Amino acid sequence: NLASIALPMFVRHARTGAAPSEPSSTLTTPAPEFDHAELVRVAKVCVRNLNRVIDGNYYPVPEARTSNMRHRPVGLGVQGLADTFIKMRLAFESDEARTLNR
Repeated sequence: NLASIALPMFVRHARTGAAPSEPSSTLTTPAPEFDHAELVRVAKVCVRNLNRVIDGNYYPVPEARTSNMRHRPVGLGVQGLADTFIKMRLAFESDEARTLNR
């Protein structure tokens, strides 16, 4: 009952909303932004689907089934924070990076 979300998928250009392509010129392109609303939406979908896996899963012993049905354990993580900082042109030690990492 585990899943992971790739954070770089939520980096968007400020004006267009499109995912940034390969860097062409940092002087002419708008600074990328992080789409928090889309991350929230995707996280909700992931948790809902992980919860459904519990119902349809095979449990080899009755105790495992009882425990999972009672506690409904799910784990949702994120990966790619460093890649996100790079796509957004943020220094790892910057205040903006710290704010994004909250």
